[in-house]
Amino acid sequence: MEKRTKVNVKILGTDYSFLTDATDTAQIEETIKHLETVVSETKKNNPYISNYLAMILSCLNLSEERLELEQTIALLEQKLEEIKQGIYPEVGLTPAHPAQPEEEMVVEAENFQKIELYENEINRLSEEVNRANAIIAGYKTRLSESRGEYEKMKKEYTQMEERLLESQIEVIKLRKKLIE
Repeated sequence: MEKRTKVNVKILGTDYSFLTDATDTAQIEETIKHLETVVSETKKNNPYISNYLAMILSCLNLSEERLELEQTIALLEQKLEEIKQGIYPEVGLTPAHPAQPEEEMVVEAENFQKIELYENEINRLSEEVNRANAIIAGYKTRLSESRGEYEKMKKEYTQMEERLLESQIEVIKLRKKLIE
C-alpha cells in the first residue's frame, strides 16, 4: 500500500488539507500554485460571487482545459500513428530508397527525430493532463466540503429562524399577559 501524503493549502484565505498518493512534492506544490492562480483569477474576474461559486467556475474552466488537452493529445497520437505508418506527408517523411543506403539512413534518422519530437510533445501534454486531473480532484474534494458546509449552515439558519419565531411568539404571549 502506497504511503499517502498530507498536504495543507490555503485557497482564497481558507485553509484546506487533504491526502494524496503523489510523492513528488514539487509537482504537488506546482499543482496547488496553479489551482490558487485559477481560483484567484476567477474571483478577481467575478468579485461579487462567493468563494464556493468561484471554486465551481474554476472547476468548469479547468474541466474545459482538460478536455481540450485530451483532444490535442488524441490528435497528436493519431498523427504519430500516421507518421509511423508513413501516411502523413505534411511532416516531410519520405520512404527510404533501397538503392541508396546512405540516404536511407539520413532520411530514417530525420524521421526518427520527428517521431521523437511528437512523442515528447505527447508526454508533455499527458503530464499537463495529469496535473489538471490532480487539480480537478482537489476541486471535487473542496466542492464536497463546501456542500457539507452549506448544508450545515442551511440547517443552522433554519434552526435560528425557528428559535426567532418561537421567541416572537413568546414575546406576543408576554405582551398579551401584560395587557390583561
